[in-house]
Amino acid sequence: MCSLDGPRLKIVRAKAEIDRLSLMENAFGKSTKYHVVKAEFNPKSGKDVYRVRVDGPPPTLEWGIYIGEIAHNLRSALDQLVYQLALLNTPCETVAGSRDLQFPIFLRRNSFDKSKRKKMIGLLLPKHQDRIEELQPYKRGSSTRFKTVGPSLRGSRNSPLFWLQEINNADKHRLIQVVDGSIGIILVRDRGDSSLKRSFTLSRLWSLHQTPHLVILKDGAKFGEADPEMCVDANISPVIVFAHSCDAVATMGVCYVLEEIATRVSQIIESFSPEF
Repeated sequence: MCSLDGPRLKIVRAKAEIDRLSLMENAFGKSTKYHVVKAEFNPKSGKDVYRVRVDGPPPTLEWGIYIGEIAHNLRSALDQLVYQLALLNTPCETVAGSRDLQFPIFLRRNSFDKSKRKKMIGLLLPKHQDRIEELQPYKRGSSTRFKTVGPSLRGSRNSPLFWLQEINNADKHRLIQVVDGSIGIILVRDRGDSSLKRSFTLSRLWSLHQTPHLVILKDGAKFGEADPEMCVDANISPVIVFAHSCDAVATMGVCYVLEEIATRVSQIIESFSPEF
């Protein structure tokens, strides 16, 4: 048995569960329809007001169970990596008796001080400790596919490792993850005048949103306004997103987040494979 077989199997299991969630999301889209409908006319703006209409049941709590299992397997894969790295430098009895050995995940540099580094990864070779420190969210903020912008703290929060830590901790110590349906980009068609495309005004809530975050809009919520001359596509594909049970990923697409985490964890595991 290869030293990394355990972590790899954990990742395989997690990815299979993510695929299951993707199928569940497709099924949700077929059973629950999201529409944008013309609701009323706003005399002040001279535009038609469009609202969201939701026909169908919300996502089930079963989603939270799957999310927790996926987070557990991916977090466990990282901890098992650290355990195997420790065995390269420390007697098996010492490694087995350590209760603090784990893969550290820290958002801020000053939180991962020398004492915590020694406690969590002190049994590893110095070169391995340094490599793990370089993987910390405060060192590598951006996700594998989404470019980070803005202050460094925001970049750190955009780390898949930080997402994993927060989801896993919330699932173990607080509540199962709560999800909800959200809507993506609405398609707007005009009647030949391209300048009309610019006159569609999204609601304030929506205007603050940036992908990959999606705004959760309930049945009857205002989506935006459009000139009477415009034709707004009423059909919208829903996306399953994290609700506010975990602030780190709130309103972000569940499958997107979990795929990002799985990809990052797999990259980390395989980056250490030459050591074995």
